[in-house]
Amino acid sequence: MNKKAIAGILARLDDPDQIETLLELIANKAEEPPAAHEAIGQLFVLDDNGRQRKRWTTAEAETAWDMMELGYTNAEIGQRLGRTPHAVCNQLSKMREARAS
Repeated sequence: MNKKAIAGILARLDDPDQIETLLELIANKAEEPPAAHEAIGQLFVLDDNGRQRKRWTTAEAETAWDMMELGYTNAEIGQRLGRTPHAVCNQLSKMREARAS
């Protein structure tokens, strides 16, 4: 990823913690992504089959998007956020559709 793309990502962020997280991801690209931090008061929903699923927070979704743009795989993003690669793939697909509209 080039400096212009990184500057574009940083320009979209207004939370200092998100900026710090992104800079850490860039600095540690070759290393294992840091462990996910569980959000306090995380909301859950039941899907059509009655299974409990964790909702995506805006911060998690933006982190996933930023990591994807940095070249992380769905598995690496999932490990960082405590999600399955399939859940990451689904969330990024939804975000792509929303951004295309």
